[in-house]
Amino acid sequence: MSVDREEGKASIWWITEAELSSLAQQVGVDISDDILEIPEELRDAELEYLIYREGVEPERGDLLKHTIDTYRNSLTYIYDGEKFVDLWYDLDDYGSVPPDFTVEEFPPDYWVDRIVHNNIIWANIPEDVVWEYVTEVPEEVPEEVAFEPLGRYTWDVNGTRYYLYSPDNNMVPGLHPIYYMGTHDGNVYAWVWNY
Repeated sequence: MSVDREEGKASIWWITEAELSSLAQQVGVDISDDILEIPEELRDAELEYLIYREGVEPERGDLLKHTIDTYRNSLTYIYDGEKFVDLWYDLDDYGSVPPDFTVEEFPPDYWVDRIVHNNIIWANIPEDVVWEYVTEVPEEVPEEVAFEPLGRYTWDVNGTRYYLYSPDNNMVPGLHPIYYMGTHDGNVYAWVWNY
Protein backbone atom coordinates (compact mmCIF):
# COMPACT_ATOMS: atom_id res chain seq x y z
CA MET A 1 0.00 0.00 0.00
CA SER A 2 1.08 3.55 -0.43
CA VAL A 3 -0.80 6.84 -0.54
CA ASP A 4 -4.40 7.22 -1.69
CA ARG A 5 -4.57 10.61 -3.40
CA GLU A 6 -7.66 12.29 -4.82
CA GLU A 7 -7.80 15.88 -6.09
CA GLY A 8 -9.37 18.22 -3.52
CA LYS A 9 -9.36 15.60 -0.73
CA ALA A 10 -7.09 14.66 2.15
CA SER A 11 -4.54 12.05 1.10
CA ILE A 12 -4.57 8.78 3.03
CA TRP A 13 -1.15 7.43 3.96
CA TRP A 14 -1.41 3.68 4.50
CA ILE A 15 0.70 1.50 6.82
CA THR A 16 0.34 -2.25 6.43
CA GLU A 17 0.21 -4.61 9.39
CA ALA A 18 3.67 -5.94 8.48
CA GLU A 19 5.12 -2.40 8.31
CA LEU A 20 3.53 -1.54 11.67
CA SER A 21 4.95 -4.67 13.32
CA SER A 22 8.43 -4.00 11.94
CA LEU A 23 8.39 -0.35 13.06
CA ALA A 24 7.06 -1.29 16.51
CA GLN A 25 9.90 -3.76 16.92
CA GLN A 26 12.48 -1.15 15.83
CA VAL A 27 11.30 1.44 18.38
CA GLY A 28 10.68 -1.13 21.12
CA VAL A 29 6.92 -0.71 21.35
CA ASP A 30 4.86 -3.78 22.17
CA ILE A 31 1.66 -3.98 20.14
CA SER A 32 -1.01 -6.63 20.47
CA ASP A 33 -3.42 -8.16 17.98
CA ASP A 34 -6.24 -6.03 19.37
CA ILE A 35 -4.36 -2.71 19.29
CA LEU A 36 -6.69 0.25 19.84
CA GLU A 37 -4.24 3.14 19.66
CA ILE A 38 -0.80 3.76 18.16
CA PRO A 39 1.56 5.26 20.77
CA GLU A 40 3.02 8.64 19.82
CA GLU A 41 6.61 7.35 19.55
CA LEU A 42 5.43 4.71 17.06
CA ARG A 43 3.49 7.34 15.07
CA ASP A 44 6.70 9.40 14.91
CA ALA A 45 8.53 6.35 13.52
CA GLU A 46 5.70 5.80 11.02
CA LEU A 47 6.02 9.41 9.82
CA GLU A 48 9.80 9.05 9.28
CA TYR A 49 9.23 5.76 7.47
CA LEU A 50 6.48 7.20 5.24
CA ILE A 51 8.64 10.17 4.24
CA TYR A 52 11.44 7.75 3.37
CA ARG A 53 9.09 5.36 1.53
CA GLU A 54 7.25 8.04 -0.47
CA GLY A 55 10.05 10.60 -0.82
CA VAL A 56 7.76 13.43 0.26
CA GLU A 57 6.26 14.71 3.52
CA PRO A 58 2.49 14.55 4.13
CA GLU A 59 0.51 17.77 3.82
CA ARG A 60 -1.34 19.31 6.73
CA GLY A 61 -4.75 17.60 6.92
CA ASP A 62 -3.59 14.29 5.42
CA LEU A 63 -4.60 11.09 7.21
CA LEU A 64 -2.64 8.10 8.48
CA LYS A 65 -4.56 4.81 8.34
CA HIS A 66 -3.60 1.19 8.96
CA THR A 67 -4.61 -1.94 7.07
CA ILE A 68 -5.36 -3.71 10.35
CA ASP A 69 -9.07 -4.57 10.57
CA THR A 70 -10.45 -1.72 12.69
CA TYR A 71 -13.81 -0.18 13.43
CA ARG A 72 -14.60 3.05 11.62
CA ASN A 73 -11.82 5.54 12.48
CA SER A 74 -9.82 3.42 14.91
CA LEU A 75 -6.10 3.84 14.23
CA THR A 76 -6.74 6.90 12.03
CA TYR A 77 -4.66 10.02 12.67
CA ILE A 78 -4.44 13.45 11.04
CA TYR A 79 -1.25 15.31 10.11
CA ASP A 80 -1.01 18.73 11.80
CA GLY A 81 2.00 19.89 9.77
CA GLU A 82 4.52 18.36 12.17
CA LYS A 83 3.17 15.00 13.32
CA PHE A 84 0.18 12.68 13.16
CA VAL A 85 -2.27 13.53 15.95
CA ASP A 86 -5.50 12.00 17.24
CA LEU A 87 -8.84 12.75 15.67
CA TRP A 88 -11.28 14.75 17.84
CA TYR A 89 -13.50 12.49 19.98
CA ASP A 90 -15.39 15.09 22.04
CA LEU A 91 -18.28 15.37 19.55
CA ASP A 92 -18.49 11.91 18.07
CA ASP A 93 -17.34 8.57 19.49
CA TYR A 94 -15.95 7.61 16.08
CA GLY A 95 -13.71 10.67 15.71
CA SER A 96 -13.86 13.81 13.60
CA VAL A 97 -11.58 16.56 12.36
CA PRO A 98 -9.97 18.44 15.29
CA PRO A 99 -10.93 22.10 15.90
CA ASP A 100 -7.74 23.58 14.43
CA PHE A 101 -8.70 22.33 10.93
CA THR A 102 -11.28 24.88 9.77
CA VAL A 103 -13.22 25.75 6.61
CA GLU A 104 -11.12 28.89 6.39
CA GLU A 105 -8.14 26.63 5.55
CA PHE A 106 -9.75 23.54 3.98
CA PRO A 107 -12.74 22.95 1.67
CA PRO A 108 -15.76 21.66 3.63
CA ASP A 109 -15.72 18.29 1.83
CA TYR A 110 -11.96 17.72 2.25
CA TRP A 111 -12.43 14.72 4.58
CA VAL A 112 -15.77 13.40 3.22
CA ASP A 113 -15.37 9.64 2.62
CA ARG A 114 -11.92 9.89 4.22
CA ILE A 115 -12.97 10.16 7.86
CA VAL A 116 -15.68 7.54 8.19
CA HIS A 117 -19.16 8.12 9.63
CA ASN A 118 -19.39 11.90 9.92
CA ASN A 119 -18.80 15.18 8.11
CA ILE A 120 -18.03 17.37 11.11
CA ILE A 121 -15.83 20.35 10.26
CA TRP A 122 -15.00 23.56 12.12
CA ALA A 123 -15.72 27.18 11.30
CA ASN A 124 -14.73 30.50 12.84
CA ILE A 125 -18.09 32.26 12.82
CA PRO A 126 -17.60 36.03 12.49
CA GLU A 127 -19.53 38.73 14.34
CA ASP A 128 -21.23 39.97 11.17
CA VAL A 129 -22.92 36.65 10.32
CA VAL A 130 -26.55 37.17 9.24
CA TRP A 131 -29.43 35.27 10.90
CA GLU A 132 -32.81 34.69 9.21
CA TYR A 133 -35.83 32.49 9.90
CA VAL A 134 -36.60 29.96 7.20
CA THR A 135 -40.29 29.42 6.54
CA GLU A 136 -39.80 26.39 4.30
CA VAL A 137 -37.09 23.82 4.88
CA PRO A 138 -34.90 23.59 1.75
CA GLU A 139 -34.49 20.12 0.25
CA GLU A 140 -30.73 20.31 1.03
CA VAL A 141 -31.57 20.02 4.75
CA PRO A 142 -32.02 16.39 5.88
CA GLU A 143 -35.21 15.60 7.81
CA GLU A 144 -33.32 14.64 10.96
CA VAL A 145 -31.92 18.17 11.33
CA ALA A 146 -34.90 20.16 10.04
CA PHE A 147 -35.80 21.60 13.44
CA GLU A 148 -38.89 23.75 13.94
CA PRO A 149 -38.55 26.68 13.90
CA LEU A 150 -35.55 26.58 11.61
CA GLY A 151 -33.24 29.45 10.89
CA ARG A 152 -29.97 29.90 9.17
CA TYR A 153 -26.82 31.91 9.42
CA THR A 154 -25.31 33.14 6.18
CA TRP A 155 -21.73 34.16 5.61
CA ASP A 156 -18.98 33.99 3.00
CA VAL A 157 -15.67 32.14 3.36
CA ASN A 158 -12.99 32.40 0.68
CA GLY A 159 -15.58 33.39 -1.93
CA THR A 160 -18.05 30.62 -1.03
CA ARG A 161 -21.47 31.30 0.50
CA TYR A 162 -22.20 29.19 3.61
CA TYR A 163 -25.71 28.49 4.89
CA LEU A 164 -25.58 27.18 8.46
CA TYR A 165 -28.90 25.86 9.73
CA SER A 166 -29.80 26.00 13.41
CA PRO A 167 -32.93 25.89 15.59
CA ASP A 168 -31.91 29.04 17.45
CA ASN A 169 -30.44 32.46 16.79
CA ASN A 170 -28.15 32.81 19.79
CA MET A 171 -24.87 31.59 18.36
CA VAL A 172 -21.92 33.63 19.57
CA PRO A 173 -19.04 34.42 17.21
CA GLY A 174 -16.04 32.12 17.38
CA LEU A 175 -15.05 28.54 16.68
CA HIS A 176 -17.98 26.14 16.13
CA PRO A 177 -18.34 22.60 14.83
CA ILE A 178 -20.63 22.34 11.84
CA TYR A 179 -21.96 19.29 10.01
CA TYR A 180 -21.35 19.49 6.27
CA MET A 181 -24.43 18.39 4.30
CA GLY A 182 -23.32 19.22 0.78
CA THR A 183 -22.65 21.82 -1.87
CA HIS A 184 -25.35 22.96 -4.28
CA ASP A 185 -24.93 25.65 -6.96
CA GLY A 186 -21.61 26.62 -5.39
CA ASN A 187 -23.17 27.21 -1.95
CA VAL A 188 -22.24 25.14 1.09
CA TYR A 189 -25.03 23.77 3.32
CA ALA A 190 -24.31 22.71 6.89
CA TRP A 191 -25.99 22.65 10.27
CA VAL A 192 -24.56 24.04 13.47
CA TRP A 193 -23.51 21.30 15.87
CA ASN A 194 -24.61 22.46 19.33
CA TYR A 195 -22.64 20.74 22.04
